[in-house]
Amino acid sequence: FCSGSSDKSIIVWKESENQFLKVEVLEKHSGYVTSLCKLTDLSFISGSADSTIILWKKLSIQDSFKCSTIL
Repeated sequence: FCSGSSDKSIIVWKESENQFLKVEVLEKHSGYVTSLCKLTDLSFISGSADSTIILWKKLSIQDSFKCSTIL
């Protein structure tokens, strides 16, 4: 799962043995991250107080998320 923050970052987490582990930190927004919406296991969108929406994608489960489109 992912979490958004007032520090403008998105953290991608995974569960392992009843613990949540930080997998990666995504930093592209210039304002607070206010919304996240999962589209598929390989993509999600984020919204921010900077008035942008970002589409994040990865090619496979093993890859990192990359900014695909900024609206």
